[in-house]
Amino acid sequence: MPNTAPETSNNVKLTAFDRKLLSALEVDGRASIATLARKVGASPGTVRYRLLRLEREGAIAGYPVVINPAKFGYCYFKLYANFRGDSPQDKLMFLNWLKARQCVTWAARLDGTFNVGVSIFAPTANDAQAQIDHILARWGKNISACKKVVNLYAVYLAPRLFGTSEGTRKFAYQSVSSNETPLTLDDESKRVLYHLSLTPRAPISELALRTGLTSEVVVSRIKKLRNEGVLVGVTLRINSPRVNQYHYKLLLHLRNALPSNVQRIISFLCELPYVTYVVRTMGDWDVEFDIEVASPEAFRRLAETLSDKFSDAIDRYDSLYVYEVAKYQLYPLVPPRG
Repeated sequence: MPNTAPETSNNVKLTAFDRKLLSALEVDGRASIATLARKVGASPGTVRYRLLRLEREGAIAGYPVVINPAKFGYCYFKLYANFRGDSPQDKLMFLNWLKARQCVTWAARLDGTFNVGVSIFAPTANDAQAQIDHILARWGKNISACKKVVNLYAVYLAPRLFGTSEGTRKFAYQSVSSNETPLTLDDESKRVLYHLSLTPRAPISELALRTGLTSEVVVSRIKKLRNEGVLVGVTLRINSPRVNQYHYKLLLHLRNALPSNVQRIISFLCELPYVTYVVRTMGDWDVEFDIEVASPEAFRRLAETLSDKFSDAIDRYDSLYVYEVAKYQLYPLVPPRG
């Protein structure tokens, strides 16, 4: 099991107030300062100051804008692999190269069965494979043990970062189209969605400037995207090592992937404090989930509990420690110029 400890020097020491504020942002990453102040029982000035401090000191890594890609005919495909370079800089160059790829929504350095992970945004498996082929054509001599999955459906759970599951909000999405005809996003919606994903907490006036639209059009497009189920919500992502947390992924290989077994496991995970993200996958494993814990020992106990409880269904699992996220942008498509 990976056991890479977060750096302890210059880490952010979170107060009880900080945790309360971060939990509120998990539930609604776009909540206004006034709304946050009401939720945490503090003055707007205090909330603004503490939020800016948490952002400035690196405790907050970003505010993921969660979308439902199946609504407009897209999917998330994932590639996990081992990268071996001739120098320590090679992996950094690889991650920077991935970060610049428009189709990449997530790229991370890992410790465990694999040491890199990539998520690709594409409309079909053929399109995703073409992107993977491009990666391998450029970096194939450095890459081994490639494994691929497609996200079928997933759910972000909030607030979960600090062990609470009370009043959980679920940001759920599908990553494989159902029988319904996919929506066609107009250019204005694409511009709003893209710039919102870049600056999730930007006020409407700033989004209007970035998109070249009026404030009224931005508001109407956000409302339309929500009503159509394209825009699911905005949550929070922390910089785990900076706040003395450990971010792990577990990839579950089921010996019997009957729908009833999958649903039992996913339902159990959705009730566990510290579990932040659960995915039903198709490919080299069957279920994937993320968890934020205070220590490797806490992770080990949870993994053992899960294996014991579902010994009839779980064959084995791969554990991954996520120690650097180079990119996290769930809607990466650059819109046409207005």
